[in-house]
Amino acid sequence: MERKKEIRRIGDVVEITTSSGTVKGILLESHDPSIMLVKLNSGYNQGVVKKDILDIKVIKKAEK
Repeated sequence: MERKKEIRRIGDVVEITTSSGTVKGILLESHDPSIMLVKLNSGYNQGVVKKDILDIKVIKKAEK
């Protein structure tokens, strides 16, 4: 089954699902193209390896 790719932008609130669990936060710019960087509600940043991502949902679009 082919999934429609949702366009994500820096600043969007996203929910990323991997086999290890789910991460929810604000999408940040990453210097490493193989990593998606997320700002968590706790204030910490968490990197998620792109190849480990099962699903990404945009919860809220960034304000322009």
